[in-house]
Amino acid sequence: MSRFHRRIVSLVSIFAVVTLLGGCKRPEREGDNGDKSESSESAETEVRKETIFLSPVLVQKAERGELLATIAVTGSVVPLRTLAVRTEEAGRLRFAREWIEGDRIEKGDLVAHLESPSLMRELEINKADVQIQKEALDLAERTLESRLNEYRTLADLYAQGISAEKEVDAARLELERARNSQRQDLINLEKAESRVREIRERVESLEIRATASGLIVSRATFEGSGKFTTGFGREAIADFDGLQVSSGHVVCGVADTSQVFMRCDVTARDISLVRTGQQTDVSVYARDNMMATGEVARVSNSVNPDTRAFEVDVLLANADSTLKPGMFGKAEIVTDRRRDALAVPRNAVTVRNGQDVAFVVEEPVDTKYKVARMVPVETGLETRDDIEITFGVQEGQQVIIRGFEVLQDSTPINPIDVDAPIRPDEQSESMIEVEVKEDEEEEEAEETTETTRAEMDDGM
Repeated sequence: MSRFHRRIVSLVSIFAVVTLLGGCKRPEREGDNGDKSESSESAETEVRKETIFLSPVLVQKAERGELLATIAVTGSVVPLRTLAVRTEEAGRLRFAREWIEGDRIEKGDLVAHLESPSLMRELEINKADVQIQKEALDLAERTLESRLNEYRTLADLYAQGISAEKEVDAARLELERARNSQRQDLINLEKAESRVREIRERVESLEIRATASGLIVSRATFEGSGKFTTGFGREAIADFDGLQVSSGHVVCGVADTSQVFMRCDVTARDISLVRTGQQTDVSVYARDNMMATGEVARVSNSVNPDTRAFEVDVLLANADSTLKPGMFGKAEIVTDRRRDALAVPRNAVTVRNGQDVAFVVEEPVDTKYKVARMVPVETGLETRDDIEITFGVQEGQQVIIRGFEVLQDSTPINPIDVDAPIRPDEQSESMIEVEVKEDEEEEEAEETTETTRAEMDDGM
């Protein structure tokens, strides 16, 4: 648009304003004869009432307190550790009862036993060998005693000159042989008894007992990779029941649930915020949602190719075993904390002209109503619900948290405190009447017109 056209548009606009203001002049009162006398100029200024609409808004005081920044993730409960229940001998496997995966089991409880006839025969043979060795030792001790008596008798006779020295030496030799024989039989008996003890221990190991207290899990679940999140159920544990198994065979597993992990998937965007030791609040979905508090115990350094996320383990106490492997839940990991932060609800901060702003309640001294004042703000730590205000809002100041979308600076408002909402039987005034002096309005209009004309003259 050329400069000439702009001047023409300005002139038209000014003309329209002057015409409008002239048409709005106060009409003459009844009885006036049209003459502008001195008495009419000194007449009292006419006052009229004007209704102002008050926009209803919800407000809340800006207060200081602890502010926690969290990231929300989901995950499943997995046991802290799972111990294998293995056979120590070969034999035919027989379960002590019909175990169901997830049954509670205590350390030392009988899980199954093995049938091993060969081991039982070996035990009987060694028991018989112990008896034989005892009899041999008894005979050797009697022989030793006899040889000792013979030697003593011949030694006395030799001292009296009755017996020959040769006979004494022969008796001494027999005595040494008897003593060595007795020693060997004693060693043989100890070996036989040791073998019996060993076999008895092996026989005792035919009874397969739980190595820890916890929940019994199937062999497939124990040996599978990551099955606690997908395969833990109520299946009967009867693998290899009645079949011959070798030593070291895995019968089942026992999940130690005195402590458990909530294994969570954290995206690559958030993994840099997670550290070991961070407080975590966990909600496990069940009939009644179970709440627990733990801390981050492990952060994976590599991404899971199946989920494309990083595994984070949150350690939870579970002394009463209410948390079961496979349960699903949500965890909120505390990534940052402010002890004394001035905070407002997140939705109270909006953007106007590229600037973060908030609307606060202000009560001008020359009005009977409150207005919304738009103030620029600087923000800090953000949480799921709140945001820290580092500049722009004072502690205790009322901040508009709802209804500010259509507000402008100085818009008349009717604030409703979120902490003391209006009851249904109460009426909230949304309008107010104010007195306006008409001559003041005319003076303001004339001043506006003069200002506009001056601007036009300067532009021309």
